[in-house]
Formats: sequence, C-alpha cells, structure tokens
Amino acid sequence: MLHIAQPGTTRNDASSLFQFTRLLLTRNGDNNRQVPMPPKKILIVDDEQEICDLVQEGLRDAGYQVETATTGKEGLEKAVRQKPDLIILDLHLPDMDGVNLYQELKNTQEHRETPVVFLTGLAQGTEPQRGNLESRIPYSILPKPASVEEIEKEIRRLLAFRSSRA
Repeated sequence: MLHIAQPGTTRNDASSLFQFTRLLLTRNGDNNRQVPMPPKKILIVDDEQEICDLVQEGLRDAGYQVETATTGKEGLEKAVRQKPDLIILDLHLPDMDGVNLYQELKNTQEHRETPVVFLTGLAQGTEPQRGNLESRIPYSILPKPASVEEIEKEIRRLLAFRSSRA
C-alpha cells in the first residue's frame, strides 16, 4: 500500500517518494515490464477507397493507428494536422500527382524526414524498390497489388531506420 507523506514530514518523505516512483515504473507488479509505446501513426493516401479500407484494416490489426485520404489535398491536410510517422502514397491521385504531394511534404518542417511507401500500379510486375536510405526521406516503391504483409514489412523497415537515426 502506498502512503504519501504530508508535506513537512521528514521520516516518510524519501520512502514515500521511492514507493511512488516504483509504482509509476511498474505495472501489474512486474518490475521488468515496460510501459508500451503509443501506436505509430500511418496515413494512407490513395484514390481507391477499397485499397484504403483493406490496408487500413490490416494495419490496425497489426497495432498501428491509421487514417486515410482519397485525394492529394485531403492527404496534405491530414499529414500537416496529424503528423503521421509514415505515409503510404499512391502516385496517381485525382487532384494531384503523388510525386508533387511527396515534394510538398518533404519541404515542410514536420515531414522533412517522414518515410514514404509509394504504392502504385505503375510498378506492377516489378520488384519493390527502395530509396537511398542515406537520403533525408527514406522511401519504398511497392507495386499494386501488394499484400498487407508486404506493406507492413516495409513500414517496419522504414520506421526502424528512422528511429535508428534519431
């Protein structure tokens, strides 16, 4: 049982502070268990709603927090407002080219180093391509259709690279 000493008392202050700190650092009595990190935020920008829904469901099941946008303008607004950890981006959007959206994001302070997975039908039948990881924004290009497992593998790789640079 935790007892917090009243201000001005000396005998129990150190003991109570220690107990309170220990309580904050442990969970369910397991001293070795770490508090889980908040889920990584992913933004999917693709004009095909079915793809957004499918990938969103798979990534949510994997523990990610996922938002979607079906236009470049909506994607840019959500990226600025929500500051995702990674963006999945289609190259062909109804109102804006995906490369232009990528350039706009890259030029903002918030997304200067946000990794991007390009998901595109233009690369159909090709192997996944990876950008130079020494560049400011690491990226991958995955051909459509890509499985949720393939997409998640690239997400993990890019997020691991990003955190290793932090």
